[in-house]
Amino acid sequence: MTQRVRRVAILIIVTLIIIGIIHSGTRWLFGKSVFSSRSQQVQNLETVFAMIEQYRVTDYRNQDWCKNIAYAGGQFSETTHPATCNLFAGPAPSFTPPATAVFNSITQVLHQSGVRIAIFDADFTQRVVFALLDSILLTWQV
Repeated sequence: MTQRVRRVAILIIVTLIIIGIIHSGTRWLFGKSVFSSRSQQVQNLETVFAMIEQYRVTDYRNQDWCKNIAYAGGQFSETTHPATCNLFAGPAPSFTPPATAVFNSITQVLHQSGVRIAIFDADFTQRVVFALLDSILLTWQV
């Protein structure tokens, strides 16, 4: 083997050892690997997408100062700043009991997914979901 091939082989082995240490260490410390948690979150988002499609939710926002939802049952808002809160155009009455139930169901499924999403906008004609994840805008083709 040439010197260059040995260096590359050693670098690959060291990298694999470091990855193994990180995987084992995070499993030991937190009960799950940093590598598996992301794939689990993606799988959990499938449940979220199914619920978004089931209720035909086009807009969702859940922040301390602003909560709103637009879905097949109407559009509803709870805020003192509708001009900057509402993700949709038009009137936004207060939440009704059915709207509250849908909003809470989606909030619960999002929380269970392990992915922190405060805002999303779905376009069913384009089959695209936009979400604000920890201040990063993500786009999914569904």
